[in-house]
Formats: sequence, structure tokens, C-alpha cells
Amino acid sequence: MDTASNLPSNSVVILGDSRAMADLIPKTLGPDVVNFAVGGASTFEIYAFAKKVLSSPNPPRAIILSVSPFHFTVMDTLWDRGVKFGLFDWRTLDELRIRARAENEVVNSRNSIPNYADGKHIFGPETFFDIEAKIKVGLFSNRFPAYYFSAMVDGGFFLRKSKNLLIYKDVLNARGYHSFGTADGTQDLGPETKFPQFKPAPLLDHYFSETIQLFLKKNIPVFYITAPLNEVSVAKLDKHFSEAYVSYIQTFESRFSNFHITGTRFSSMPWRYYGDGSHLNEKGAEVFSAQVANWLKLTGVEN
Repeated sequence: MDTASNLPSNSVVILGDSRAMADLIPKTLGPDVVNFAVGGASTFEIYAFAKKVLSSPNPPRAIILSVSPFHFTVMDTLWDRGVKFGLFDWRTLDELRIRARAENEVVNSRNSIPNYADGKHIFGPETFFDIEAKIKVGLFSNRFPAYYFSAMVDGGFFLRKSKNLLIYKDVLNARGYHSFGTADGTQDLGPETKFPQFKPAPLLDHYFSETIQLFLKKNIPVFYITAPLNEVSVAKLDKHFSEAYVSYIQTFESRFSNFHITGTRFSSMPWRYYGDGSHLNEKGAEVFSAQVANWLKLTGVEN
């Protein structure tokens, strides 16, 4: 997070979730590209990173934004990753609490995919003055030990530190790129196949819009990339899913002058290019990143 607020000059920043992190290789895209995508990130986490990026003395000249379709519906790792990693201060988390309670949206749920994108699922049932949720926000944002004890046990307290530092160094050297699935091809299905339809949650729609608005105020263009799904997953999708997703994304081009859909609006790649059901392996990431590099050249972002 601190690196995001100290960007190199004239940079192009990738924001998004784990597909953006694993599918887009900065060194293939261009010499000025850095990847600040976060595994499991919903549009709220991306919004928080956008604010951090804009606090840099050297704001980016362009943004590459990529969000998996299902992350417009679910918040599945907020407390276990983003919050525990210290990505949010008290003010940002409490802003989420207030917004989530106000929206009070109803989100579809199906099979094993949790749809934690309403106030009840994110913060629990609302109590008198929402005191329990306020306490939770305060304790988490101040790193209260009890909330982090299970993670400390799982990590062997300090036993993982040297390994994590090596991974951190590798990610820095790769300008933020990090693979997730490592299989040499898989026919596992992606999470989108578990949804009967594409229906963005109002809360996550709000934070996606706010993210684009942040960059619009600074006259920074946003180039939106949809990461490809495994061809096996696409064959299993509800026939209207991709149409609804594309239609939704296209509305932002008409609403925001700085928002540009770049490349194919919804696509697939052969299963041999996937390291798991959701992420490209390194071979697939090289192929897709080369395609994206060509798209960016057409926009003039990278030469």
C-alpha cells in the first residue's frame, strides 16, 4: 500500500482483482506499467487503492482497470485479506459500514459462492446504534490481537517471515505481477458458472463508479480490460450472463468520458492456458499480456 503512494513518474497503473494480478504482466505491457491489483479484491478494495494511488506525488498518467464479473456481486475476502493486511484505516472502513447499511441491497446467492455485498453480510445484523459493527471496525483497524490470532497461528507466528519477504521481493521485481494457479492447464470451472445471472450489487456498483470518478477529476484515462475466462467455463455459463455483463460495462463509457473499454469485451482462452479455474498460468498470462500490449499501443498509452 505504501508503494502505491510513491509511484515512479509517468507510470501506468493496473488496478483490479486476482485475475488482473495473475493475467497482466507489466514487463510485457510496457516499461512504465506497474501492477497494484489485489487478490480477492472487490470494487471497494479497488476504490481504496485508487485513492492511495492518487495520493502519490507522481500520479499515474493512465489506469488499466480489470474486475472479474463475479466481483461486481460478491465481497468474499474483505476481512480475511484486505482488512487483515492493513489496507484500510478506520475512516475508510466506517465509510463502507455507513454506505452498506444505507444501501441495504438484496444480493442473489447460489451454491457455495458467498455474496457478502450487503450490510448484514459484511458487518452482521444491525444492533442499537450499530454499536457492534462500529466496535468491529475500530478493533480491526487498530490491529486488535484477538482478530489476528488465527492468522498468526496459521503462519507459525514469525516462521513465514523469511519466505514472505522472498515472495515480496519477487513481486516487486516483477512490478506487481504474481501468479495464482500453477497447473499446466485445467478444465476446472470459474466462479461465474455458479451464478444464474449477472446482477451487480448496488454497493459494488457504487464503488466502481466512484473509482472512475476519482480519476475523471484528475483527467486520468481509465482503460478497462476484461480478463478472459476458461473456455470450459464459458461453455457452462448462462447464455445471458455475458450479454448482461457487457451491457453493464458499456454504460460506463456513456457516463464517464475518461472510461474506455479496451480490447474484447468478453472472451475465452483454451483451458491449457489456465493454472486453475479462474487464473491464467504464466504461459497464458504471456499470451494475453501480449494481446493487451497491442491494444494499448492502439490507444497510444504505450508505444
